[in-house]
Amino acid sequence: MQRHAFFTIYLELVMRILGKC
Repeated sequence: MQRHAFFTIYLELVMRILGKC
């Protein structure tokens, strides 16, 4: 069960996209 890890990766990706904006 590594759902938390997946969520963290997804969150990091969103943050990166927001920062790039």
